[in-house]
Amino acid sequence: MKNQTLPFFTLLLFLCFNVFADDAPGPHGGKIVQNDTNKFEVKIDRDAKKVEVYTLHSVEKKLTPKTMTITLFRDADTGQTIDLKAVDLKDPLPKYQGELSPYGGSYVGAELRFGISLKSLQILKFIPNNAKMK
Repeated sequence: MKNQTLPFFTLLLFLCFNVFADDAPGPHGGKIVQNDTNKFEVKIDRDAKKVEVYTLHSVEKKLTPKTMTITLFRDADTGQTIDLKAVDLKDPLPKYQGELSPYGGSYVGAELRFGISLKSLQILKFIPNNAKMK
């Protein structure tokens, strides 16, 4: 029993820090996640096997992320990291896309990582809205 409880508490602690996620769905039906300077909407579509991240707000529109990855956790020990590609970086609020594994399912946590510059890596941790996933 101890071995099963430890991963749960590790995941719980992991998700309790740095999470600013809104329960209301975003304009594209995904999960809203944000920090002080950026606001994103993460949409996970299991049927189409893709992840889309929409930039909804950036304090400095010229400083939107150049690179972005998302890690989706099935449990505390199992995750899938996906490199997201910008659809159009010239757009002041770009959209990013990536491919899900064919074995995708429900996720208990997620971590969105993005870099505005080489020196600035930001991490947003959140709980995906499983009820809204297709």
